[in-house]
Amino acid sequence: MPFPLCSATTCEHRVLNPTVGLSWCANVSSADRRIRIFLAFRPHFHFYMHIPTFLYNSRVPSSHPGAIHPALMNAVYLAACSCAGGIFWELESVFLERTRRQLEEALAFADRLTHFLWGNVILTSYYLRYGRSVEAQ
Repeated sequence: MPFPLCSATTCEHRVLNPTVGLSWCANVSSADRRIRIFLAFRPHFHFYMHIPTFLYNSRVPSSHPGAIHPALMNAVYLAACSCAGGIFWELESVFLERTRRQLEEALAFADRLTHFLWGNVILTSYYLRYGRSVEAQ
């Protein structure tokens, strides 16, 4: 199971984010937390990829042929940070810079262009959420 939920027997420390209504254990990685947050808000970013495949491929090593391009993963993290607020909000600028740089690299090397397109859709939606329509073009 890719994203185990907490139960009283598996985790003493629960974190509840009222913004998205998700619970998770303290031992769940912050990357998994960001993915969970993003999936709760994915329609806002026009992300309609097959979710089970996305979740599986988000956990395979980067050397695996089905691995998700870092540009798409950073776009997902950027979107999650913009929705979650709190401590994740501080990471927005980091993921924005990474997303932009890696999208340029993906296009330059024609590397996993489908992931490049999805990353651009998420990035454009992010810009539009903040009224940055010039950058969204």
